[in-house]
Amino acid sequence: MLLNKLIRASIVMLYCSALSGFAQDNQLKIEGSQWKVSQVNVNTASERTLNYQYDDNKLVGRLIAFGSKSITSTLPEKTDCQQPTYQPQKTTLNQLISSSMSGDDSANAKNYDLGIDGNHPINSFKILCHSGSFGRDMSDANAWVAMPDTGQAFINWYDGTLLTLTRLTPESNVSRSLNNPSTTASSDFDEELNGQWQIKEVHINTFIAYRPDILENDPELVGRIINFEASHITGDLLTSQNCIKTKYIENKAISLDTLLRLTSGDDVSKINAKSYNLNVSGGSFFKPLIISCSEGRFGPKGNKVGNWLVKLDANTILTNWYSDSYLVLKRLPAHPQPNPGFDCSKASSAAEKTICSSFELSAWDRSVNNAFNMLLFQTKHNSDDAHKEIVILKSEQQTWLKERNTCGSDVQCLEKKMRERTGLLVAKAKGS
Repeated sequence: MLLNKLIRASIVMLYCSALSGFAQDNQLKIEGSQWKVSQVNVNTASERTLNYQYDDNKLVGRLIAFGSKSITSTLPEKTDCQQPTYQPQKTTLNQLISSSMSGDDSANAKNYDLGIDGNHPINSFKILCHSGSFGRDMSDANAWVAMPDTGQAFINWYDGTLLTLTRLTPESNVSRSLNNPSTTASSDFDEELNGQWQIKEVHINTFIAYRPDILENDPELVGRIINFEASHITGDLLTSQNCIKTKYIENKAISLDTLLRLTSGDDVSKINAKSYNLNVSGGSFFKPLIISCSEGRFGPKGNKVGNWLVKLDANTILTNWYSDSYLVLKRLPAHPQPNPGFDCSKASSAAEKTICSSFELSAWDRSVNNAFNMLLFQTKHNSDDAHKEIVILKSEQQTWLKERNTCGSDVQCLEKKMRERTGLLVAKAKGS
């Protein structure tokens, strides 16, 4: 019996010693350390509309310092945690996430795309503040930091988001940055993006029945040129609101299907590369560049992610666009050759010769031609009196060509006429 008591006493002492060592180890890991927000994670299985989005550039790049006297940060939300206590605990990441998200069954490491097994035990702490608070408006029990290793951590943040943190080295000199609330992530512009790109394809969801604002391979979009530079984005589609002081933030690799669901919705059966007729596997991984503009705008934000583009290959990029559409763009050579919808060797009028001398005008000529053929096809297959309507449509086109030719060599006049004609034909195609 004495032996059993001694054994139990030894077990208790060993347990207390291990817990003390665990606490000391974690204190060394967190107290006095400085971190940078490297990712913003959202629940990809949730249908909630969030204020923050996947890798939101309002959070990525912000800094946090866990000190013995206070926790400070450059995050947008107020951080005023004084005399913090970092209370070690052994649990799993899934348990931490679920408890923070009111027991939501979909709230787990996998659906937050954290890249680790949420069922394994993980070093973590509750954060208790003598005064003030850290994190969103929640109980002290739910303010936590989880550390899968010494260089990475996760914290729960506002609006159902989780932040992935990367430890900063002492030479990062972040103490000065932490006193500057305007600190944000630097731009990750890929020099290979520099130059002109032309929209070659427009994709909409073919699995959902609706009357779209944008058509598959919409002639108003196909052929337009966008110019990407480190400081701005300009182009045909952005005439009134070019993206000025552009910032590109590269994110971790993510599957295309996951990126599409972050952008367009959570329905796995209807939101994927196949449903958008994209000629790329939805399981392929890419590093999206999140685009933000200090002035103006490029494209729209998605459901849970900002406006983005990915490089499908060295000469092809994909970006999300308005009305739940996606654009595929191809790199243009330094001096692209005009390629209108007619044979330039047979050009006779001044208007045709001018179109054959300009790549941009030739692209608009193709748009008119594509829009006309699209409406012609729809009329043949959908009209109750197709023959009569086709005769009228062809007659109207010939009348318009004569009107276009009155522009002669006036480039602005020609572009205006072709832009308007394309818009009119596409509007009729949408209504048919």
